[in-house]
Amino acid sequence: MKKYLPLIAFFILPTIYITPFLLTFSHISLSPLPPDFSSDIYLYLNYTALNIDANGMTQNPWYHIQVPTNTFTYLKFGLLNLFSILNDIIGNLTLTLIVWNWLWSAITFLCAYILFNKINYSKNTILTIFGISLLFFFQVSDIPNYLKGFLNLDFSPHILLPLQRTFFPQIATPLLLLYLYFLINAFDNSKSIYWIALFIIQYIAFINFPYNTVVMGVTTFFLIVFSLINKKTIPWKYLIIFATAALIADLAFFMNGSAVVGDTHKSLLDMDFSRISNIIGGTNIILLILSFVVLALQNVNKSVKFTIASVGISIVILQLADLIFNPSLQLTHHFAYFANQVFAIVLFYITVHLDRYFMSYKKVFNFTLSACTLLLITIGLLASSAQAAAGLSKNRENYILYRSLIQLEPAKDDLIIAPSLTVNDIATWLPLVYKSEILFSRNSEFLLPKSEEGNKIYWKREAIYLYLQGIDVKKLHDILFSEDSSQVLIKRIIQVGQRFDLHTDNRFQMLQQVYSSLSTHLERLEKDPQVLKRFFSKYRRIILIDRNHEPIFRYHHISMVEKKRMEIDGFSIIVFENE
Repeated sequence: MKKYLPLIAFFILPTIYITPFLLTFSHISLSPLPPDFSSDIYLYLNYTALNIDANGMTQNPWYHIQVPTNTFTYLKFGLLNLFSILNDIIGNLTLTLIVWNWLWSAITFLCAYILFNKINYSKNTILTIFGISLLFFFQVSDIPNYLKGFLNLDFSPHILLPLQRTFFPQIATPLLLLYLYFLINAFDNSKSIYWIALFIIQYIAFINFPYNTVVMGVTTFFLIVFSLINKKTIPWKYLIIFATAALIADLAFFMNGSAVVGDTHKSLLDMDFSRISNIIGGTNIILLILSFVVLALQNVNKSVKFTIASVGISIVILQLADLIFNPSLQLTHHFAYFANQVFAIVLFYITVHLDRYFMSYKKVFNFTLSACTLLLITIGLLASSAQAAAGLSKNRENYILYRSLIQLEPAKDDLIIAPSLTVNDIATWLPLVYKSEILFSRNSEFLLPKSEEGNKIYWKREAIYLYLQGIDVKKLHDILFSEDSSQVLIKRIIQVGQRFDLHTDNRFQMLQQVYSSLSTHLERLEKDPQVLKRFFSKYRRIILIDRNHEPIFRYHHISMVEKKRMEIDGFSIIVFENE
């Protein structure tokens, strides 16, 4: 039975990650619109559907305008293209997403098994499965939620599994695991095959999620430092060749088109050590302590010890990036994706070392590991079930809305006006299933020209979107500058990339810029009703979607003939046509 444990775990652990989908489909039918269980999922799925022409241009899925792809960083990386190919094969976006998530979870399992089996000196299968379960289901920050969940028998839907976020950094974890495996071998046995593998892995990481490459580089740096301090032999010849080749390859790829990263109008450097209280949390402090515990371990393979300690220390240090660099670059945010995975690796290695001290109590130790593994799997199942239950209402609403819109057959020459209050709101997912233009989506800023023209398009459409909600210049001013103004309302008006300035000295300047951009268009809409009429005249129909319980739009601004009205669960759908 013991020899089949890895195979059993291989099927169980990845399947838990698609459990929310399976539970949801017991309540609603399978459709081309995937359920929402992952941050920014609809945004990324829109990116996978983009077609790039011979001139390097693509179409903004919301506004149907052509934009150069070299203004969009993510289009330089290959993960989205890989998903698009898989979707072409399967032919259903939802099924593709389920298969994709299971496959990457399975790949992560295999890579973790390879690394953990390498650093598990006793080759204890139960210990290895425990380590992989730790990687899949454990988060230090959620320990209080775990306790509350078991005590109340009610798991919080806010508990997110460490590997749950689709696309980014989904591929990062297995690549980092493989990199650590080959790095240990390369420093132990300086064979060229290991260095070639390291080069390939870091290059794949760079073209898909470059933050991963930074983690790999800093980890290698600390491994060199610790090796020098302890007078361990370093394979300098291979190391220099590897580093040079990696640098040349990465630069060549990056220079093939000029992707824009972050806000080009801001300085990259923005030193402010007061941010440290918002960056360093309990997970990082514990991870740093455990990393030094690893360094203190005796009578162990130094390459393994230094590699594990290096990756732990690297993640903690890299998460301090926002102390030096502009927070709008989101460096700390992206490096934090690795924190729980690296924590699991470090904790597993310490547990491996503990195994040596329990040789006389092997059965007790294995029983404890088995119990902990079952507990972790239970946490995964309960968290997945809670997320499915929490998202059911919204996913059911989206499904009903999708099915209802089919009757209207939205076409390319139609305009759909829909709520865009959050990143995964209705306006975000509509292009996934319909070809109509969307009035406004908060996510559109990520796929617009990085120019004055792109900003003008964004602010003009948002001004119309706000005007249809009854927000005029005066109300806009009150929302942005009143002392008692809601932060939620402000975040719904400013661009996503501007949110970082809300808590900096640039706050007033940023809000003033937003007000200036929007008020110009709002004044025109207020003074001349023909401005809105001319904008709508380009379309055959206007399809307006609003929520029944919390309507946000005022229909009287639309000077067109109402042709149809549909009342469905939670929504009103009104169709307008030109006279």
